[in-house]
Amino acid sequence: MENNKQVLTIQTGERIRYFRVLKRLSQEELALNAGINPTYIGHIERGLKCPTIDTLSKICTALNITLSQLLDFDSNTPIIDNSEAIEKISFNIKNLPKEDADRIADIVAEIVKIRH
Repeated sequence: MENNKQVLTIQTGERIRYFRVLKRLSQEELALNAGINPTYIGHIERGLKCPTIDTLSKICTALNITLSQLLDFDSNTPIIDNSEAIEKISFNIKNLPKEDADRIADIVAEIVKIRH
């Protein structure tokens, strides 16, 4: 039973990290928005601490997601760290005119649709 709790704690931390990176928030920003200590967020993401439902609710509110979304371990939402790729894309398009940046965003969206 304890092993099952450990697995759920790790999966929950991975999902929190996934959504935090997706929302382009640092651990500190998420912690501030959720009213939680930044160190505690790091411990949760690494599966070292098991958060309470109240803490998970605060994190979900700060991430603008539902508790169901966070705990949907069977969803097709991959737990992948694409933060480096996101940073590269951001860096390369931030000085483009809005129309060009929008076109690139549309192209990326189409590629994602094709791949899924």
